[in-house]
Amino acid sequence: MYSGPLGNYQGIRSHIGSAKIKEWEGVAYYPREVFAYLLSDYLRWNLVPPTVLRTIKGKYPVYRGYYEKPEDLIYEEKESIGALQLFLDYETGRQYQSHNERSAVIKLLSENPELLFKCAVFDFLLQTISRHWDDYLVKQRDEILDIKLIDHGNSMLSTTEQPLEFMRSVFLNLFGRLNLFQSIF
Repeated sequence: MYSGPLGNYQGIRSHIGSAKIKEWEGVAYYPREVFAYLLSDYLRWNLVPPTVLRTIKGKYPVYRGYYEKPEDLIYEEKESIGALQLFLDYETGRQYQSHNERSAVIKLLSENPELLFKCAVFDFLLQTISRHWDDYLVKQRDEILDIKLIDHGNSMLSTTEQPLEFMRSVFLNLFGRLNLFQSIF
């Protein structure tokens, strides 16, 4: 990805501010991806596609600070440890909503509230601080909506002082609002 004259890293930094960058520096994402699968498997909830650790040989960009154009990137071939996740032919939440009149999360409420509850509890257990419509996959299976949760790299951060204040999950938000609604009526 190229973000103009500042380059990718500087473009991201200017959009989210330098204070937030510190939280993510030196954070390894792949163990969280694998742990999310292991937790889902242990609970027998089948929420996360199979995910394993692998040593992957490939070309990786070398960070030099400033790039005039994408062609200026220099790549280094090396081996790196990472997570490998089974590809599923599902739509993202965003794609699903663009083809349907309502979001998958709202449809879950009427079709499969147990799955909605499991997704909310799972995000709470992992301290998922960013679950939006590109972080879950959706597929219609025999009149029932199936959802798989992906992208757990920004979960379980020990550097966040008050993680519960930063948790943003579409499943947790809806579940919390439903509980508030029930307590009012």
